[in-house]
Amino acid sequence: MRTTINPLAELKSDTAEMITKSIKEWAEKEVMPYRHEIDDNFEMAERAMKKLFVDIGMQKLLVPESAGGAGLSFEELPPILYHSFSEIGKADAGIGFVLSALVASSASAIGSEVFDFMVDKLSSGFCRVSIVPPQFGNDDFRGFELAKAVEKGNKIRIKFYGRPLNSGFDADLFVVFCNYDGVSLAVLDGEEVERGEIVKTAGLNASRNCDVRIKAEVEKSRIIKGDAWKRLEIYLNLCLSSLCVGSAVDSCRIVGDWAEKRFIRGKPLKDNTVDAEVLGEVAKEAIEASMAAQFLAKSMLEDRSDDEIHTLSAITALKCSGAAFNVADRAMELMASQGYAREGLLEKQWRDAKSIAALLNQQHSLLELSERFFASKLWER
Repeated sequence: MRTTINPLAELKSDTAEMITKSIKEWAEKEVMPYRHEIDDNFEMAERAMKKLFVDIGMQKLLVPESAGGAGLSFEELPPILYHSFSEIGKADAGIGFVLSALVASSASAIGSEVFDFMVDKLSSGFCRVSIVPPQFGNDDFRGFELAKAVEKGNKIRIKFYGRPLNSGFDADLFVVFCNYDGVSLAVLDGEEVERGEIVKTAGLNASRNCDVRIKAEVEKSRIIKGDAWKRLEIYLNLCLSSLCVGSAVDSCRIVGDWAEKRFIRGKPLKDNTVDAEVLGEVAKEAIEASMAAQFLAKSMLEDRSDDEIHTLSAITALKCSGAAFNVADRAMELMASQGYAREGLLEKQWRDAKSIAALLNQQHSLLELSERFFASKLWER
């Protein structure tokens, strides 16, 4: 069973096609031969990340050409992110998760003084960026607590203790949600952050996370004010939505290949009426997730307000992460014990999709309650 999804006309791009081709070749060489063991061997995942981030250049999509990057504009970015992250999601959602944080953080800094600081890191070698979102605590911001930011002369003192979204243990840069002049983003060098022990996780193993403590003083030029945090979340949600689409499509492929080889009473399992219905539902959910992610990418190219796109992006990420988990979950039920075997690879997609869904649910729990209402308004256009 192959789930073929044709992109919207607005998302067709020669650059996206070229990058996607490189990612397919990367996946076939650096990931696919090792997928059954990559979660137990971080060196394999790191090697694959370096190839994707540096050699293919995914960490330098927004870096100016003068600094060795692709120098893409915001108008070019949404189609490229949809196609490339969908492809990465078929191979390893954990690697894509780490890259999502880097791309979203880079996008949030465009046009600010801090972008040059980030470009130096992104253009000089393999780089990981950790996002430090609001934490459970005082109700500073949407029911969460921001890092504390206090002016001290010409500098800003940042104070924080908690858990980043990703890569806290080995990130080179940290982008921290703080309460300076409303909601702002502070960008810190990894050396300015005190790190704890690695947190054990079940999924997204390419992201080595830990609790961190921050007591740092930074120049005001390393604070991004205004709506930068919204831009970060919009691009993060697009990357993760697309990543989950790829994960769902790969889960469809895995269960489809299994169904073609599984025979019951002399005919393939996929020809059994009940099983065919389940396979159809699985493919339908993957296609719906793809259309949602494409609609988000298309909407980012249109003249819509930041608030509207921000809300749509959060809903889309919830939809796509839920779909990726549901597809893998239904497929595992159908495949029974074979679906739960590490060697079958479906179990990996299940763990990674569940991890993304859990992380997004923490950040967007209120939106989950109003998903149908907001979605009905946004999809009317």
